[in-house]
Amino acid sequence: MLRHAHAAAVLLFDPETDQVVLIEQMRPAVLTDPNEPHPWVLDIVAGMVDPHESVADAAKREAFEEAGIRVITLVPIVTYWPSVGISNEQSTVYCGRVKAPMNSSLQGLASESEDIKVHIISTEQAFQFMAEGSIKTASAVIALQWLKLNHLRLLKEWI
Repeated sequence: MLRHAHAAAVLLFDPETDQVVLIEQMRPAVLTDPNEPHPWVLDIVAGMVDPHESVADAAKREAFEEAGIRVITLVPIVTYWPSVGISNEQSTVYCGRVKAPMNSSLQGLASESEDIKVHIISTEQAFQFMAEGSIKTASAVIALQWLKLNHLRLLKEWI
């Protein structure tokens, strides 16, 4: 069994503009799939929980580090085991209310060698990307499916 720290992931959602903020970064493991044209993956913000912080605090920290965005409100979606057959890692997924920036940008921590492109897209476009199979990470699919089910409720509550 591989022992691994807890992970936090957050779908950044701006109810005022009805947009989500996704990130794109290179993932070397994708290079092993001959069916993938490139190793750049569209995803939600995510990272490991440091020993001194809560999972929610880690999600907020990662949103700022990876996307340059401060989370206003966090709603927990689910905690799951990404690979329970080989690892004890758990991942907690949130939906975070944010004010989306006007334009895409490059973000990430130089100290972690992060090269992250931030994408601001309509919620409907994100749902379309998911339906087409362009979004393939478990946490992003889980978060977007949850948002699709809770979209109207969040718009009513957060606007």
